[in-house]
Amino acid sequence: MAHNARHSEIAACLASIERMIERAKLFTEEYDRHRKAGYPGSSASLKHVISFPELRALDRLCKDALERALPEHPTYAENWYVNENKGAGGPEDIHSEFVKKKQIMLIAQELLLSVKAEVVAHTEEDEQIISKLDALVPSAAQSYKQAILDLKDDSRISFRGPALELREALREVLDHLAPDSEVTVAPGYVQEKERTGPTMKQKVRFIMKKIGKRSSSEAPEQTVTAFEETIATLARAVYERSSKATHVASERQTVVQLRRYVVAILHDIINT
Repeated sequence: MAHNARHSEIAACLASIERMIERAKLFTEEYDRHRKAGYPGSSASLKHVISFPELRALDRLCKDALERALPEHPTYAENWYVNENKGAGGPEDIHSEFVKKKQIMLIAQELLLSVKAEVVAHTEEDEQIISKLDALVPSAAQSYKQAILDLKDDSRISFRGPALELREALREVLDHLAPDSEVTVAPGYVQEKERTGPTMKQKVRFIMKKIGKRSSSEAPEQTVTAFEETIATLARAVYERSSKATHVASERQTVVQLRRYVVAILHDIINT
């Protein structure tokens, strides 16, 4: 199934679930008024009543959509609860159930976005960068290439590895173009507290001055800062996210962003 069709199916299910949540909310309010008015009998005649066949039909529709849209993640369809052998619960139960199911569908949508990112991750631009790195620092080229290959691997349960590969590729290039021994004796160098050598940002500043791009050095320095902050955020997220699926999808998207930062920095420091 094409990516757009897969995304459309999940989006349609999400829209149906959201309508069901709104109906369940109205059903709950109407049911409460019905009880308070002294009519504890059947709720079948209420305007916003939700029938068991409706619930079952929507459940089956969403389960089928998950099977078609996420064949790479079969557990989502396998674990999707379908109301089969019991009547519909109370309105509050229905509302609570579909609020939870909406969250599952949102995770599925995130996963589809990550699949899309994977498809576009390895581009002609990547090949050009790998070629340039191979001529400059072969080991950096290998790290960069490994990160791109890892982004294409949908069986991964963590994307911290490719994040570290990208950091290693960038570090090796910076070390090659701006050795510590040269940076530390350059005019204006001040070692930052709790550091044993130059930072990535200081190395970029050194390189930009060396190649005569003093006026434009601020942008790549800011990009390096954003890169390092994103790496740190990714490390913290390992302990902060409780949902494994959301965690994996988010990690992949973060690494895609890290790749963009690396590309931007390399364009500035090696495309002279």
